[in-house]
Amino acid sequence: MFAQGILTDNKASPTFYSEGLGEQLLAFITQEFPNTRFLSCLTAAFLSSSGTQAEDEDKEATQPVSLPQQPLLKDKTANILVVEDEGIVALDIKMALRRMGHHVIATVDSGRDAIHVVYTQQPDLILMDIRLKGDIDGIETTQTIQQQFSIPIIYLTGQLDEITVKRAQKTSPAGYLGKPFTASELASLIQQVLK
Repeated sequence: MFAQGILTDNKASPTFYSEGLGEQLLAFITQEFPNTRFLSCLTAAFLSSSGTQAEDEDKEATQPVSLPQQPLLKDKTANILVVEDEGIVALDIKMALRRMGHHVIATVDSGRDAIHVVYTQQPDLILMDIRLKGDIDGIETTQTIQQQFSIPIIYLTGQLDEITVKRAQKTSPAGYLGKPFTASELASLIQQVLK
């Protein structure tokens, strides 16, 4: 399998792709993540397909699933900053947020970039991974942001060890969601935070 959407909900948004990489996803990744390191590998893999009849049949069977056009969340929309160090996870989150009707003002992979975006654009909500690129993690980034702003922050992380959870709790986040999670779990948490 290429990748299953981390933020999928089998009822509302089934797995985006099962085998191969569709042209729509490649175009979206190229547009949204022009400096992503793995993009050249994905592009090479996509372009190196030999075009045999069997592969053409496989491509037809693996075209992207149509994503719902109507927002999953109708109560309140928000300008959201996504802070995530893994490009494909950030893409899944961004796509899910758009389907919910939210505007993603930026996706960044480091704490310093997140702080810069907060100072320049002041989002309504921040989705923060704990493990980030660079010299400060998501918890330190949150502490820095909280010194100047009262923006709600939801931690989205796979780090559920006791020490990390205790560090995160000291920042009084608006929410905490362990990976992997579904789009409906994320939508529900965002809706609670934005009330």
